[in-house]
Amino acid sequence: METIKARINKDWPFIMASAIAFIYLVFSISIPFFSDMSYISSVAHNIYETNLHNLIDFKNDNGTPPLYSLYFSIIWKLFGYKLWVSHLAVFPFFIGFIYQFYRFSQKYLTTKATFIALLFIIIDPTFMTQFILMGYDIILVFLFFLSINAISKNNYKLLIMSTIIIPLINIRGFSIVISIFFIQLFFLKNGNLKSIVATLKYYIPAIIVTITWFTFHYFQTSWIVVSNQNTSLHHISSLTWIFKNFIFEIIAFNSNGRLVIIAGLLLFYFFKNKNKRVINRIPRELIILIMLSLAPFIIIFTPLHYPVGPRYFMIAYPFIYLSFVYNIQKIKIKYQKLIITLSVSIIVLSNFWVNPYPYSNSWDSSLKSISYLKIQKQMLVDFKDVKLSGESIIVDFPLHKNMKYNYLDNNYNFQFSIKSIEQAPKGSYIIYSNVYNNLELRNEKPSIDNLNLYKEYHCYPAWIKVYRKE
Repeated sequence: METIKARINKDWPFIMASAIAFIYLVFSISIPFFSDMSYISSVAHNIYETNLHNLIDFKNDNGTPPLYSLYFSIIWKLFGYKLWVSHLAVFPFFIGFIYQFYRFSQKYLTTKATFIALLFIIIDPTFMTQFILMGYDIILVFLFFLSINAISKNNYKLLIMSTIIIPLINIRGFSIVISIFFIQLFFLKNGNLKSIVATLKYYIPAIIVTITWFTFHYFQTSWIVVSNQNTSLHHISSLTWIFKNFIFEIIAFNSNGRLVIIAGLLLFYFFKNKNKRVINRIPRELIILIMLSLAPFIIIFTPLHYPVGPRYFMIAYPFIYLSFVYNIQKIKIKYQKLIITLSVSIIVLSNFWVNPYPYSNSWDSSLKSISYLKIQKQMLVDFKDVKLSGESIIVDFPLHKNMKYNYLDNNYNFQFSIKSIEQAPKGSYIIYSNVYNNLELRNEKPSIDNLNLYKEYHCYPAWIKVYRKE
């Protein structure tokens, strides 16, 4: 048997990356739910309060399968209804993802290069922030790489288990399962009809379980996937919109400093020496894995009005970093150090870049969100001190849920109004912030008359301004 020392010497890249992840956990232990996770928390709260009986909250149901919310509610029942318990509940999945990526990377990289690839993952703003904010995309990317490694080891039981869970975490899981299916076909190196049918059998359990859930949901609600509240996001748009959305996807994919990584990959791919020979080439397998991880999502969601953000491409980023490091390990040491230092610096600094109005800043995909959460909490404390009623305060996403679901604390029991600002009665308060998705609300100066600035909060790069309608 391997000794502990031998194991450490062998797996030190994974151990180091896990230690950094633990530091993130300690840092984030009191950070509340935010953005889309406010919905997950509110559903989990309903399941928790009804002793795990009501999986569907008819007043608060957007069609997302409730498995992640159910997981939180069970954890709260076992260990306590606390934020730190919620953060601890996500930690194993982040460590699991690091481990699965570590195992996958070893097929292409040396031990030191594997650590560099893990380092890029750990400092990537989207992965870091999604972990800190308890985002379900951490679980999706963990299950994706668990499936990829299960395929390579012919562990089909593990593959079936993973693909059953993925679409029950989030509706976008459908596209991830499709990616896994085509990756498995690619690994088999056989695309004939017989091979496709033989491979499809491993995905039948996931299809059956998913259909069973949505059938149950339909009989409870009379609708599937798309409710009356979110039809605007799920209809096919014009060719002009499809083109614009594709451009938005490219921008999101290259955000958070990843542009320098992708540009570096292109330079590696096309750079030639004096003899006009290509020095480095990304393995064909990695290029295909990048394409297969992206294609299903792009094909399914580009025609829709579904919002686009960097976290939607998280299953592809690890292949990008792996390809980048694969080429770095082939050049001279002094150039390696320079490229790694420059790339790491740019990625870290990208947490604080601010895109000008009206372009999105993807606040759930960089540490900018921490500055917003800081001033949000101060604002809520001020509201409580002056006894302002939540019904008199008009907000937009992400303040659309009762704040007690975000903080798991009744001291933040604020259910704000989402009325039309133009039709708001006199005496109402309106919150403007650059964190909002609403383009009007992200403007520094509101266009509505009769608004007087009541109070403002700043913590770079976030700001919140509270106006009173006179």
